[in-house]
Amino acid sequence: EKNALKKAGNMLLAVEVTLESISDKAFSAGTYNMKLVDAEGLTYKYSYQGTCEPRLNATSLNKGEKAKGWVTFEVATKATGLKFAYDHPSFLGPKQNVKFDLGR
Repeated sequence: EKNALKKAGNMLLAVEVTLESISDKAFSAGTYNMKLVDAEGLTYKYSYQGTCEPRLNATSLNKGEKAKGWVTFEVATKATGLKFAYDHPSFLGPKQNVKFDLGR
């Protein structure tokens, strides 16, 4: 994905995410707690520059409800060992911590 607003030496990388509420409490889901971490420990936050649709928007989910969409990050082109991390704090609903390897 190309975008003139990104910094030189960086690229935009989109990840398709599906969130599902499995708790009896409402679950506030949003991109603000999502990040990518590379093999060197550098962290990359959500970028509003992505054009993949549909985007994952912040929403409140009740038990059994799902939200699906793309989350875009601006990362260094040379970044390797990328892992997606989602840390959902307990004040927004049940605490959840998820991390998985993106294979890049």
